[in-house]
Amino acid sequence: MNNDVRHYENKDFQKRFQDRQKGNGLNGWWNPEGGANFSFPNGTVKTGFLPNGKISTSDQDMVIGTNVSGSTNKPPGK
Repeated sequence: MNNDVRHYENKDFQKRFQDRQKGNGLNGWWNPEGGANFSFPNGTVKTGFLPNGKISTSDQDMVIGTNVSGSTNKPPGK
């Protein structure tokens, strides 16, 4: 449940921690079932940063605008 230590203490665990978060409630957040998989379907690099911390433009960084995706023949990232 998103590495929140409050969700791992058995004596303090509450059933609501298994529910998706709504509003400001502290429960299971975005992935309460904890599949631990992620992927980048149809991803595109939108922003980059220069060494000085400023946002780079596509003229300064050739990666901006390129596709980001997972492997088609390997398990998803974990």
